[in-house]
Amino acid sequence: MRWVTTLLALGTLVLLPGVATASELQLLPQPRRLVDTQPDSGFQGAGQPLRGLTNPRCYQIAGQVGVPAGAAGVVANLTAVGHSVNGWITLFPEGSPIPDTSNLNFDTDVEAVANMVMVPLGPSGQLCAVGQAGTNLLLDVIGYLESDAPPSGLSCPGASTLELMVTCVVDQSGMRDRTGVYVIPNDAERADFGRAARAMLGGGCADIVLGDTLTGRYSVRRFTDASNGKRYCVLMEVGDSDGNGKIDKSWGTFIVDSAATGRYRENDRRSAIPPNRCTSATRPFAGRTTPTPGRNCTNHRSSAQP
Repeated sequence: MRWVTTLLALGTLVLLPGVATASELQLLPQPRRLVDTQPDSGFQGAGQPLRGLTNPRCYQIAGQVGVPAGAAGVVANLTAVGHSVNGWITLFPEGSPIPDTSNLNFDTDVEAVANMVMVPLGPSGQLCAVGQAGTNLLLDVIGYLESDAPPSGLSCPGASTLELMVTCVVDQSGMRDRTGVYVIPNDAERADFGRAARAMLGGGCADIVLGDTLTGRYSVRRFTDASNGKRYCVLMEVGDSDGNGKIDKSWGTFIVDSAATGRYRENDRRSAIPPNRCTSATRPFAGRTTPTPGRNCTNHRSSAQP
């Protein structure tokens, strides 16, 4: 069983059953060739074979063939062809020292040798390769690794556990010290929040594209609890237009446990379209630590289906 935790602007924790989100590894619909150093290949590196063990060639991975610009690493099939001597190929992130290990070993008895690799990407989304001079390499991308880097704004970058994350969210909302505000969302804003929440329940996370009304105000990212290694998908408000250290709208934070399995019922799915299914029965924070919840804002825990 697993639960989806919603921290509403109204100071209420709502627990809803959900489905597991995707893991950190994201697979492309099908493998995509990105690098082929053979002459006239039409891909990155065409006509530029490897040039030795100390002089790397680098290739742009992030932002290509379905790998997002913020990807942390790549999973690919690496192939060596055209080698005239026995040797190896080593891949490594752009800007990093050349490792003392290899990703692929080859010899002249086999014309083409392949191996699956998983390699971090450098700051600009590139990886580099060294190998015996004259060796051609092919790189067919299979998937990518998502980044856990926190977004800009009030993203609680110092939070290392789920408990600290929730504490940070409460503090920067102004719930605790009664300094927060609550701006009632319009229909478009509620719809965008609902679509993002449903996408999280359906298994999405870092690949979710936020609606126009949430862009710049909200972020969606993965978060790993350092105390137990559990991973969560977090939709949180990060906008702070006046620089006062408090979020601007207080529409809510949505946190989904991505480590467990389960399914959620349609009625629970509908209730996962906060934050203001209950605004008609509440007032802004003025003078209260926690506003009075309305009919749909009470603490709620539903049993997960098998």
